[in-house]
Amino acid sequence: MDKEGFLVADEEGETTLAQQVFTYEPPPPPEVQFVIKSVQTDFQNNRLLIDLDVPDAGQVNSYEGFIVDVDTGAGIYEFEPNLFRSAQIEEQLPPAIQQLEETRSYRLTLFLSTRDGRRLQAEPYEFKAVPPPPPSLLTRILTVLQIPVVLGVILVIVLSTIGIVVYWSRPRRKEDLPPPMPRPPIDRTIMTDSPLVSGTP
Repeated sequence: MDKEGFLVADEEGETTLAQQVFTYEPPPPPEVQFVIKSVQTDFQNNRLLIDLDVPDAGQVNSYEGFIVDVDTGAGIYEFEPNLFRSAQIEEQLPPAIQQLEETRSYRLTLFLSTRDGRRLQAEPYEFKAVPPPPPSLLTRILTVLQIPVVLGVILVIVLSTIGIVVYWSRPRRKEDLPPPMPRPPIDRTIMTDSPLVSGTP
């Protein structure tokens, strides 16, 4: 266009002076930044709860990741690619954490995949798994007693004991009694206070 905004024409009046093919590259969409806010270990229900801060969660399609032991650096669990439903991810508590007897530190690395195929990673998050105290002896006994097989065995033993006690404490039949002891001889002597009368035969 000229200074006045009109298309520039050649001598023949054509306004198409030249052609150039180019590729339009639109700017990349804004990155979906996310942060791991917390990781909680629920030993009672064997669940691992991961809370995220995802500003544009609608663009996220799936998640995956892994957990390593901070002290040894060994991987203890891997999240297979799974559908992203909300900012709180609920996974099974890893077996290595379920068997803990004392507090231990772990590091979680998580990836999010967007609908357009991008793979995003948050800053790894360190957390501590604190197992509950071991149950008392009474609690363990009550837990064992709730098992149907154990309860059935105890019931059979109790009923058998009651049956034996009742059997041995019932009165014996007459024929089962020992023979009576022999009686002492009967003394037929008559004792009297009357004096004897002389001349009486």
